[in-house]
Amino acid sequence: MRIAICDDEPSDLAIIKQYCMQFDPELSATTFACGEALLNAFKDDYYDLIFLDIEMGKLNGLDVGKQLVKLQPKPVIVFTTQSLNYAVRGYGIALRYLPKPITYDTFCHVMRLAMERILPYRLDVTINGVQKFIPITDIVYFEVLKHQIVIHLRSGEALTMRGSLGEIITQIPNGCFSQPHKSYYINMEFVDKLTRQDAILTNGVAIPIGRSKKDTFQSQLLNYMKGNHLNEYLD
Repeated sequence: MRIAICDDEPSDLAIIKQYCMQFDPELSATTFACGEALLNAFKDDYYDLIFLDIEMGKLNGLDVGKQLVKLQPKPVIVFTTQSLNYAVRGYGIALRYLPKPITYDTFCHVMRLAMERILPYRLDVTINGVQKFIPITDIVYFEVLKHQIVIHLRSGEALTMRGSLGEIITQIPNGCFSQPHKSYYINMEFVDKLTRQDAILTNGVAIPIGRSKKDTFQSQLLNYMKGNHLNEYLD
């Protein structure tokens, strides 16, 4: 897992980097003193997790975060800030907020949550008699078709297996996927936009939204986009 730390305050950079090494000496953490430098680095490199200060100079953390979440795959962002007044504006961008001064205990809590999001869960399935372990992050959606399950991957490949959608749902971590229709189970990371009747995925596929499932699906999608971070933090 590659980590980027972006903060215009050298002491805060040093503290977070120290915490990373203390949490796991094998972690790789690169520091950046401004948002421009971080965005430039993404032209050649990729960072799974970003600790991003909000109150920076010409380009603040919110503006940088809005650009980073457009990437595929989307990096996990943790905002660091002196004030939680920015929290509402950061909905849909950050997994969590770390209020300064950052303590090691709060850092560890956020790191564990971030690693759960980043480290790939794998689905154990049997395809044509061969056992496969498919990373959840590679699955765009499941489709029920003629009493079989079709697994549509981000690569464009489609795998067909025997089984029921209910069996699949029990293997998927809560909060990542949603069922807008009885025949589909979709990865909310790949939802691009909604129409009155369909969820349009990033690959252009339109998934129908059933009338009885519409309210639940929209609520789950909103919670996913928000990350539930503010409510959990306040608890």
